[in-house]
Amino acid sequence: MTEPKPGQDRYTEEEWKVITDGLDEEEREIMEAFERGEMEPLGNTDEMIEALRNAARNTLTEPREIKVRVRELHARLVEQRAQELGVTCDDVFATAIEEYLSRLLIPDQQTEHQGKVKPLPRSR
Repeated sequence: MTEPKPGQDRYTEEEWKVITDGLDEEEREIMEAFERGEMEPLGNTDEMIEALRNAARNTLTEPREIKVRVRELHARLVEQRAQELGVTCDDVFATAIEEYLSRLLIPDQQTEHQGKVKPLPRSR
């Protein structure tokens, strides 16, 4: 008699196929080891769960409100662009700041050794 495949005692062959469909070889091996009862928890699972919850909470925080002083001309340009896009001025400022910072952190590949960054495109 052949040994049953992992999961056969709890799942039909069709259910097992759905569960393991899309898994790569390593993931499938882990799933099969789990089903055979070969997996053991790592340390204190309650502490691990709490640490993961805290990490998720810190990652998915609400935006912080800040005050920014800009020149009158820039404020008017932002207001104009916000009207064109149908969004708030806050949204335009936030997007501009996020795009600037993300580009600032990505060095230009051609001048990487010099530490220069790509300039932001100017809108007209």
